[in-house]
Amino acid sequence: MTKLLLTLIAATTLCLGADPFVGTWKRNVAKSQSTLGAVSEQTSIVEAIPGGYHLKFSNPGKAPIEQQYSLDGKPYPTTGKGEVTTASGADTRVAKRLSDHAYEVKLLRQGKVVATTTREISKDGKTETITNDGVNPAGAKFHILWVAEKQ
Repeated sequence: MTKLLLTLIAATTLCLGADPFVGTWKRNVAKSQSTLGAVSEQTSIVEAIPGGYHLKFSNPGKAPIEQQYSLDGKPYPTTGKGEVTTASGADTRVAKRLSDHAYEVKLLRQGKVVATTTREISKDGKTETITNDGVNPAGAKFHILWVAEKQ
């Protein structure tokens, strides 16, 4: 009985310590929407790095895009021209953790916030919801909601 209890405690500790963002995610096109046009299929691989994440996005028929986020609240040049970065014309990003299951990225163009992305993982760890709101260089607003499922 004691051995079983210790095994359960150890397993629970390992599960609770796992980073919910890390893993492979596949976009659910049916649950996603965008004011910029059709939502495409995408697979994202998220790896933990010291203080943040390295992301690799793969869309059918397109070159992969890689981005890196440090969640320290400091500004960094944008890397990997993804859809939101391109739509907003952003040149800088500032990312910070909101909770164990959420973080926010502010995208800036010439020092002014032009888009906000919030990434949130469901409590069961199976669904990621990514909300993007911004404005393009011409002043038109956009909204993108992406829903992805852990693979």
